[in-house]
Amino acid sequence: MVNLKKMDWNAYKSLAVRIILIVLTPFLIYFWGLAIIGNITAFWGIFTPVNSNTFSKDLAQETPVLPPTISTLPKAVKEPKFTVSGYTQEGMQVKIFLNGDQVALVRSDKNGQFSFDGIILTEGNNEILTKAIDKNRVESGPSKKVTVKYLKKPPLLELTNLGDNADIRQNINVFPVTGKTEPGVNVTINGSLVFVDNNGSFTYPLALPDGASTVTAAATDEAGNQATITRNVTFTKQ
Repeated sequence: MVNLKKMDWNAYKSLAVRIILIVLTPFLIYFWGLAIIGNITAFWGIFTPVNSNTFSKDLAQETPVLPPTISTLPKAVKEPKFTVSGYTQEGMQVKIFLNGDQVALVRSDKNGQFSFDGIILTEGNNEILTKAIDKNRVESGPSKKVTVKYLKKPPLLELTNLGDNADIRQNINVFPVTGKTEPGVNVTINGSLVFVDNNGSFTYPLALPDGASTVTAAATDEAGNQATITRNVTFTKQ
């Protein structure tokens, strides 16, 4: 005799399996499809070149903006109007700073060179530096700082033991001319270079001819400013 309960249970199991497969099949197809598409995309990427424009753009964004380089400048000048020049990358805007304040904004040419001739120095030391700005408004760090000294006046010059129309009487014709100037200044007496100490003092053994002569002392600072003193001297050997 056939067991009907057992047959019904098997039928129920078969029906349940079919229902589960029907429900799960769309999900399985979806996830399998994603995996297949991902593999195909990766495989296709092996043979597809990278977009060069995108690469160039990313590279440009990552490239730092380098500070400009200031051309060699004199250490000291005797005129306040001054020209600053240098070089950077092509087409850069260049900020020029004087003693911490921006005084100019110029653009470099196709060779990367820039120049500005409207700098007005203040008396004494002047600190100059520059910064570059690219087309994306990215600013570089500061360039190397350069110091330029503006010396407005001629240096101090004194002859402390030789007045004008001096009448010198002694048994030797060598007279020690002493004087005072500023440290770092070049001094000459009748064209001969004189040693100046760290305090600006100097002494020069001057050979005098018999009779009347002229003594000329000159002091020249590092900017080219010059002070001169001329003395008329009469020497008599005793």
